[in-house]
Amino acid sequence: MPKPFLKLASLLIFGIYGIYTVLLVPAYQVISSDFVLMNTLWFDLVDMLMQWGEVLGICTVLTFLIAAAHQCPPKESKPLYYLIGGALLLKYAGSIIALSAVYGSFDLTLNYSGYIISLLLETAIFCFTVWKARTCTVSYYRTHRDQQNAAATLGKEVEECTPLLPFARFFDRTAPLQRAAMLSVGVTAAARLLAFIIDDIAYSMAGAIYTAADIPVTLLYWLLHILIPCFLGYLLVVVLTKKAFRLYTAA
Repeated sequence: MPKPFLKLASLLIFGIYGIYTVLLVPAYQVISSDFVLMNTLWFDLVDMLMQWGEVLGICTVLTFLIAAAHQCPPKESKPLYYLIGGALLLKYAGSIIALSAVYGSFDLTLNYSGYIISLLLETAIFCFTVWKARTCTVSYYRTHRDQQNAAATLGKEVEECTPLLPFARFFDRTAPLQRAAMLSVGVTAAARLLAFIIDDIAYSMAGAIYTAADIPVTLLYWLLHILIPCFLGYLLVVVLTKKAFRLYTAA
């Protein structure tokens, strides 16, 4: 794979996951462990930044996976997969180390299962994106090639093939690869929404009282922590894919 492409991928992905792990995770634990700070806007701000950081990191990874899937088969994208694997190791293993540093020791009684579930879901989304993007790419160009061969046999002209990358518009449902990007971000949003609903159900089963007055707050939380960052994350995929594609093809 082209070195400029991998260099940009490592810079952005490790940069985002590094900030998340080194700064946001410890800050969140410190604030949530302090009764005074937990009831201030600092808690809400750091919580929102963590949610935005996660979505931003996922969408950045999706960008490079889509660009790579368009250019080459998965076997030739192993350097990118190793890079993403290292970033996930930084995010999750680093977060556990950060928690241990905050609490002063490695505590097996802490709930690390959430990290494992999150890691599996994130990996599943990445695998789905690679499969969907590659399938769309191969099918699209194969169909056009068949049309060209049929037209040549009949002595007719066929329209030039419109490249799947870079994306021409922010929203284009007629572009197969862009639909794949929309679907991947949509799956990310749905997974995060489902996780939030499960958490709410768990709190209710533990005795927390949920009333109609909590509905506006819940909807605002969904908007600020899930819908807005996922929407902006999709726009990031569209814009950043152009840069990644140019770096890949310029090499």
